[in-house]
Amino acid sequence: MDGGLNGFGQAASVWQDAEALARVEPVGIGLGFLSDPAPLIERACSLGVDEVIVRLEWARLEPRRGAFDRRALARCAELLEAIRSSGLAVGISLSDGTAPAWFGGEGWLTPAAPETFARYAAAVGSALGDQIASVFTLEEPALWAMAGWMSASAPPFRRLALPDALAVLDNMMAGHLLAMTILKDAIPAVEVTVVPSNDLAFPLEREILGLGMSTVAAPLVKRWSPGRAKAMASTTSLGGDVLSLGRDSVRWTGGAVGLLTRRMLSEETVFDAPSLAGVLGAKASEIAPGPFTVAYRHRCATVDERGRRRNLSGHLREHELIALADAVVAVRRNGGRIHRVILGDLTDRWRWGTYGARSGIFGVDRTRGPQGFRLLETDASGVNAAAAIRSAIAALRDGKV
Repeated sequence: MDGGLNGFGQAASVWQDAEALARVEPVGIGLGFLSDPAPLIERACSLGVDEVIVRLEWARLEPRRGAFDRRALARCAELLEAIRSSGLAVGISLSDGTAPAWFGGEGWLTPAAPETFARYAAAVGSALGDQIASVFTLEEPALWAMAGWMSASAPPFRRLALPDALAVLDNMMAGHLLAMTILKDAIPAVEVTVVPSNDLAFPLEREILGLGMSTVAAPLVKRWSPGRAKAMASTTSLGGDVLSLGRDSVRWTGGAVGLLTRRMLSEETVFDAPSLAGVLGAKASEIAPGPFTVAYRHRCATVDERGRRRNLSGHLREHELIALADAVVAVRRNGGRIHRVILGDLTDRWRWGTYGARSGIFGVDRTRGPQGFRLLETDASGVNAAAAIRSAIAALRDGKV
């Protein structure tokens, strides 16, 4: 979403002070999606996908505590209807950890945080429920907790505060479970889950959900008892069950593939695609039936404010997608059910205080600064990522690679 944040007269997020102090790059005007959604809808339709996920901005929809902006919610409803009228189903993402300024940089540490987040989810569900097919409550919550309280790269910019980082993650998981319960009651047909974190972060999310995953990170969690979320997990249907196998995590999780063979996977289980291709694809016959979702992420480049590119990896996307399609087809042939494959970001986005890390299928030239942009036909590394996506979709639909 766009329309400007943290400026004069605009909605304010927890990043506002950091922007004012020039500690991070300003959000800017985004991509004009609020004022003119047609170009991005056209790009999405050109890929041949069936569904798009729209990231909502909590600060814009609830600019003051308990006061929801009805005009902003109505505008969201109009945008989602425009997408649906183009023939695409719509999912929404409620937050990647970012919260309104009134919530506070330390807001996820407060006892009321889960209920506050659930109230926001309930308001969005009430306003948009008839438009949406799926809800992702939080994106990569463990990474947000680590960024804010361990690496000082996101609000409140604290470093090595491990007990507080775990408390934040516990509150996020509790907020997810509360929101899931509310949304499932209000919209029974909607799918509700989280987007799990990669690598070292994801086991913490599962542990705090009370699923008992044994990892090297588990002792850290067990020394600090995340009681509320575990108690909720024992009484609440875990429709938000998640599992993401980051590329670097397989070597230390102690038998991730074996874990899959012992667990029944829920409808909302989410897999990280490269790991599905690299690890699960070879063991497709051992995977539980599902159905489940595969989430594919790809960072193609890092670009600075002058347009200089480094860490180029866009050329790898096609190979990753081939491996992904191969793994998905193998799972299906062996009786597994995969009902959704998420193919990454449509465009580059502002994250962790900068536009530097680029992941979009269509890149964005921001050399004119945060108040100007040019949408590219390629990704930020210059690779025709859209063609690779279309080929992967064709392979998935044909059932062969």
